[in-house]
Amino acid sequence: MTIESNSNLVYLIDQIRSNLDGNEITKETPRAHAWLLTTLSIYGDQFNVLIDLYRLFREQNSYILLSFIIEHILQYHLNEIDKNIYLQQEFQMIFSNSIENDKFSYSRLYSLLSLSTRDIISSLLIRKWYDELEENLLLSTKSIQLLNQCRTKALACLTLSSSSISSILQLIINTENKIGFNTKLTSLNILRCLFVQDLLPIVLENLQKFDIQSHLCHKWLIYAMEFYIEYLIISLKTKSIHIKLEGNNDQTFQCENPIEQIEKLMNLALNVQQNFNWQQFITQR
Repeated sequence: MTIESNSNLVYLIDQIRSNLDGNEITKETPRAHAWLLTTLSIYGDQFNVLIDLYRLFREQNSYILLSFIIEHILQYHLNEIDKNIYLQQEFQMIFSNSIENDKFSYSRLYSLLSLSTRDIISSLLIRKWYDELEENLLLSTKSIQLLNQCRTKALACLTLSSSSISSILQLIINTENKIGFNTKLTSLNILRCLFVQDLLPIVLENLQKFDIQSHLCHKWLIYAMEFYIEYLIISLKTKSIHIKLEGNNDQTFQCENPIEQIEKLMNLALNVQQNFNWQQFITQR
């Protein structure tokens, strides 16, 4: 059912619309909110009606009512969000760093959402992107374009504040063996490069935001050390800084000073975690 097909619903929406003040500061009056509550008490169980309400408030720049609708949807229709592409796109825009336009401010809407609501939306987006990333990673050796899609999707996940970030990063590491990279012989592959060069520095700069456990931080630093040290050894043997990566014969990796890169990653971890334990890196004899 849509708004237009139900005369009672049309009446309720008209009452909400008529009580939206034209003044930007007092745009959403208590009466408009009261009519919305009345509407939700009757039609709040119908997901498509809620989407129509969202579209209406989105067009009217009714940020407070939008935030209320979002929280209602998350509370009562969480399992239906995956079926609605429009709402998923809106959620992505709420967490996007894109330039705001003159008509609507997603950053303003974001500021009105509670911390718990933001975390729920973050988890929803990461779950969606996790599935897409897992599929793309398995195909990443097929083309540079697919690898770039993996990079874009993983970087998008890092824009979110969620403890689920660790699962995204671990997925990349786990996929190394799934697609046939022999990590016991070499760590120089396209996925390890993606992890070490593009993602790990951002993660280490935001450990507290992502709530990453220290043992995972240590584990990921070891992955980076393996990559850079092996690169250093091969570049010295071949006397070339351009080293081919497993998974794509057309792609090479180059680094002027791999030891310096390791030190930068270590310093990032130390600066954020005061209790960083160096003993984790010492082999027990």
